Amino acid sequence: GPYMLGTGLLVYLLSKEIYVINHETFAAASIGIVLIYGIKKFGPSVAAFADKLNEEKVAKAQAVKDSAVKNLERAIEEEKKEQWRVEGTKNHLFDAKRTNVTMLLE
Repeated sequence: GPYMLGTGLLVYLLSKEIYVINHETFAAASIGIVLIYGIKKFGPSVAAFADKLNEEKVAKAQAVKDSAVKNLERAIEEEKKEQWRVEGTKNHLFDAKRTNVTMLLE
């Protein structure tokens, strides 16, 4: 299976001196082992901390968004009231103008 393929490929690379093992290889292996150990040991706690920070940021952003939506909804309602008032005064002004025209024609 895949283990035999990996072993065969490694043996081929080493026997043909395509890949030469030196001190940098051991340093890379040591760093890799330390990284894997650190991720296995501290990964879940770091992930939980990062998730907590992310949730706080999302909550703040959602609060700002909700506030903005509420303000915009209130502004829309006020604009609808103003348009309703303008409609009422427009009809009143047309009636007054019509009355003035009829008075002038008399």
